Amino acid sequence: AAIRKSAYKTADETVNNTTVYVDDADMRVTIVPPSSGIAVYSFEALILFENASNTSIKYKVTTTNLAGITGEIAAQGSPTNVTINLNTDIAVGSFTNKRLTRLYGLITVPNTATTGDVIISWGQNVAVAADSTMLLSSSIIMEKVN
Repeated sequence: AAIRKSAYKTADETVNNTTVYVDDADMRVTIVPPSSGIAVYSFEALILFENASNTSIKYKVTTTNLAGITGEIAAQGSPTNVTINLNTDIAVGSFTNKRLTRLYGLITVPNTATTGDVIISWGQNVAVAADSTMLLSSSIIMEKVN
């Protein structure tokens, strides 16, 4: 049977005047490594942002305790279409209003990893004294494909 993990943003979350990454409390899924071999997961996140002023957002896909995990994630939408590795910054161009970014790709988990989380981390790219918000209903979904 397929293993499907998902999480949804249950409330808006705002940062203001900081470039420090926030490991989002809602935008995370726990992955248990396989007992042998590797597990390959499809990954998709729909991230809804809103800025109070002309502010730039950054985000990345990070992990906790999943040593040896690898993945390549594509970003579609705002800013442009890019492909990055896990734990690599993606900067969204400055904007004032709501934006949607879709992240997708494959993540490989070896049997040598320990149980851990795949997380969307985010923050302001440049500290601005204006609100940047990840909106309710943003989502992350992972499904084992092998």
